[in-house]
Amino acid sequence: MRKIIFSAALVAAGALFVACAANSDTMRASSTPEVTPTGTNGARAVTGTTAADNRDGSTTVVINYSDGSRSEERTFKSGPLSKVTRETSANGTRVVRVTYHADGQEKELKDPSWIEKAMDATAEALVEAADKAEDVGDAAKKGAREAADKAEDVGDAAKKGAKKAGRKIKDAVKPD
Repeated sequence: MRKIIFSAALVAAGALFVACAANSDTMRASSTPEVTPTGTNGARAVTGTTAADNRDGSTTVVINYSDGSRSEERTFKSGPLSKVTRETSANGTRVVRVTYHADGQEKELKDPSWIEKAMDATAEALVEAADKAEDVGDAAKKGAREAADKAEDVGDAAKKGAKKAGRKIKDAVKPD
């Protein structure tokens, strides 16, 4: 019986090996990637680029894309900021980020008024807006931490009260 099972397993393994070898020609490695064209529906192509030198010494480059999106980048040669970017999606959503010269740190501006004027504002004003946004975020985190601490204190007080009430009930039910 063992010989029959062993023989059947050996034949099955051989057949699997032959089948894999026959299919190996279709799975050949290629040194050049094959790209299937997707058509123009999903493609995003640059439709126009504009560059301008600003009065403050910064340079703004605007790139328009075929899907209706737009990318604006204003670079500063000196000062606290290295650049400010504003990305506008095809549906009109805008995101503004400032990048600092010193450490390359990037901060997002969320205030709608700053999103609108980011490409025209001074670098100093943008730094102030970015720092203010961060301060507001830090204040919110601090407030949340304080609220959590107070809730924990209230929870501890409730726990102590429950233990005290439990002892009183125990003493009333089971006197010494």
